[in-house]
Amino acid sequence: MDDYNSNVTGNFYPIQSAFSMYDGDLVFTVMNDRSQGATSLKPGVIEFMQHRRIPGCDNKGMPETYDEKDSNGIGIRVPASYQVQLFDQSKRANMQRQVQLRTDMPAQYFFNFEGQPTVNPEFATISTTVKQAGVFGNVKLVTTPIAAN
Repeated sequence: MDDYNSNVTGNFYPIQSAFSMYDGDLVFTVMNDRSQGATSLKPGVIEFMQHRRIPGCDNKGMPETYDEKDSNGIGIRVPASYQVQLFDQSKRANMQRQVQLRTDMPAQYFFNFEGQPTVNPEFATISTTVKQAGVFGNVKLVTTPIAAN
């Protein structure tokens, strides 16, 4: 077994939002929309683990295969998306944070055709309890439906 294959499982690391390679001022960044494992075992190569499937026991832990399938017996599909950025950081700024914000917090639109306020004025201000906890000004609240995870 060559060095490359023997190092694969031990060198994948959790990537939450982006993986970058630098060559002086040149930067190549791959931004992902979900947590994934990634590595760079060879110079100039980035690998993301889209979905781990092995046909047999790899003798690296539990003595079993790792091949998740759906109810039809087909390997699970992971609908991931990626953004790639190649830039010279001496000439322009990194756009990673802006792309992350668009990915993590897409624009939300609210429509009201009745002419009534969309927010009950009674709940439009920060409550006394929240202020007593030390929270003032703008508050960002992110909720995730239970079914999403």
